[in-house]
Amino acid sequence: DGIRDYKVTGVQTCALPISHGERPYVCEICSFAFTTSRALKMHVRLHTGEKPYKCDECGRAFTRRDEMHTHMYIHKGKR
Repeated sequence: DGIRDYKVTGVQTCALPISHGERPYVCEICSFAFTTSRALKMHVRLHTGEKPYKCDECGRAFTRRDEMHTHMYIHKGKR
């Protein structure tokens, strides 16, 4: 099926295309290409301004969940 399993950090495995240069997911706005649909989805948010992850403490919004989690550290000492 064109997919191989590769070890990541010695424990997990992830499926990668055999042809590592393939970038089948293309942004319809700027034509930038990506290897995964997830990467394309996050990229499109740069064009649309969508920020689906919101801080419960201050209301600041983020395009990526990991950015929101990093931001949350500023609130740790305020509780």
